[in-house]
Amino acid sequence: MIRKEKIIAELEHLPDQFPIEEFIEKLIFLEKLDLRISESENDQVIDEEVVNKEIEGWFK
Repeated sequence: MIRKEKIIAELEHLPDQFPIEEFIEKLIFLEKLDLRISESENDQVIDEEVVNKEIEGWFK
């Protein structure tokens, strides 16, 4: 979930006129980034070895 303060801060960095799609994309990115950071801080990650083995399977 994104915080109101973050939305306001992002709005302040935009020009007076901008495409709404650009802002929506930025908000979606920020929400996903916050989620991934939270998962990382809570050790909700996939081990690198597991990822590497899965990637190897893609090329067989």
